[in-house]
Amino acid sequence: MEYGARSHAEHNLVWVGVMLVVGALVLFVAWKFWPESLGATDVSVGAKTFRADVADTEDRRSAGVTGLGTMSDDQALLMVYDYSGEWPIRTQGNKFSVDIAWISEGKKVAYVAKDARPSSTSTYKPGGKSRYVLILPAGAVTKYNISPGKIVNFEYGG
Repeated sequence: MEYGARSHAEHNLVWVGVMLVVGALVLFVAWKFWPESLGATDVSVGAKTFRADVADTEDRRSAGVTGLGTMSDDQALLMVYDYSGEWPIRTQGNKFSVDIAWISEGKKVAYVAKDARPSSTSTYKPGGKSRYVLILPAGAVTKYNISPGKIVNFEYGG
């Protein structure tokens, strides 16, 4: 064998190493970016855009924001239902107050509730049917002038 030449086994080990590094990079990128792109969406109402976690299962909708200690000014939770209905929201287990916007099938704000405080007995109900419910930090409805009839923009591929 010539000086500097690699044996067949050494050549294979180099390729295995390269493949392991590439695999690790792919896993890192998938872990870092893929879950966020599948479980969150940007929701715009007027000039304000919120980064909203998407709750499109019964378990996730039931949990609501109970696991959060607080919500930042640009954070939200978008509850997605399979059909339009009168979706009541309970604040039991919440650690902070929220604003609630019920959104129609046509993606317009239908009803709002301001400053829904944590309570074991309170249930907030819309005045009619909606397809989506947007949970916002308390004060957002007033601060960003979110009112019935406002158009809401978001992408949901579920």
